[in-house]
Amino acid sequence: TKPTQHSVQKMREIGIYPDVLVARTTNDLTNGAREKLASFCHVDPRDIISMPNLNNIYHIPHILVKQGLHNKFADQLKLRRRTLDLALLNSWAETATNIDNLKKKVKIALVGKYTKGTDTYHSVVKALLHAAVATKQKLEISWIDSTYLEDSGATEEAEDQQISL
Repeated sequence: TKPTQHSVQKMREIGIYPDVLVARTTNDLTNGAREKLASFCHVDPRDIISMPNLNNIYHIPHILVKQGLHNKFADQLKLRRRTLDLALLNSWAETATNIDNLKKKVKIALVGKYTKGTDTYHSVVKALLHAAVATKQKLEISWIDSTYLEDSGATEEAEDQQISL
């Protein structure tokens, strides 16, 4: 809770007073941690949302809805609360579960110059991921540095890279 307390303290110093905290955690927040955050951050314990690490981001909407974040936003913004489309929410949850249970793999070799920092190819990776999910396959990417495929960069490491092809 210390990093969160420190962050909220810094926000308060510049005039930002949070109404809701979404706490990233390795597991669900314990009641003790929630109470501690509430006490030190001056936020109601009911307005502290637990956002545990997930292996699949498609579970996030269900977790946030389960904790009522959509209603907290509506209340804070003085908007009319809307009835959730349960069919849509259930469809989303089903998609998330299906993604978790993908068995068949599709292996893609992605050749590029900047393969160490894969954020360079973020949109390509997301497109491949969506295509894999649409075809009910689990995406596995082999990153290949293009400099090892050029004559001037041919080394023993290039042979290792080609083996992975």
